Amino acid sequence: PCPSGTHWSTADNTCVLDGKTASGNCQEGYIPIYTAAQLAAINTSADTLGKSYCLMNDIDLEKEGYGKSYNNGEGWIPIGNYSTAFTGTFDGNDKEISNLYINKYEYYQGLFGYVTSGKINNLGVTDIDITGGDYVGGLVGDDEGQVGFALARRTRGGGREVSRSA
Repeated sequence: PCPSGTHWSTADNTCVLDGKTASGNCQEGYIPIYTAAQLAAINTSADTLGKSYCLMNDIDLEKEGYGKSYNNGEGWIPIGNYSTAFTGTFDGNDKEISNLYINKYEYYQGLFGYVTSGKINNLGVTDIDITGGDYVGGLVGDDEGQVGFALARRTRGGGREVSRSA
């Protein structure tokens, strides 16, 4: 079953996000991500955190309203946390997410906060500015899943423990 919410629907037993299905280099059945709002919607529930996604184009978080002024100046809300981890699959499709800003002194800060059995592949995260507590990384704050062919560069900030997926 597909996640519920205003962005989600079903067409021919395929999950559809804002009326679009994945195509191109994505595997069949993956949910496409075209915007920062769709990326943030992954964090909606334990159900959405366990789905498979494919990034369809580069995303600039600052230009799409998820930068320094978002969330009362705390910036991006990481996908997954210790109590509700990301357990799905995220195929970056050789695309890039840029201008990741987080200013929140808490554990598990990164584009993805906490990943357990999840998989993240083929993704670049650039122009990163994170201030956090323990377990901070540009791509993943704490990774107990599988990260492959992923890159985080131009990083500023940090916390006490920096993730191996930084």
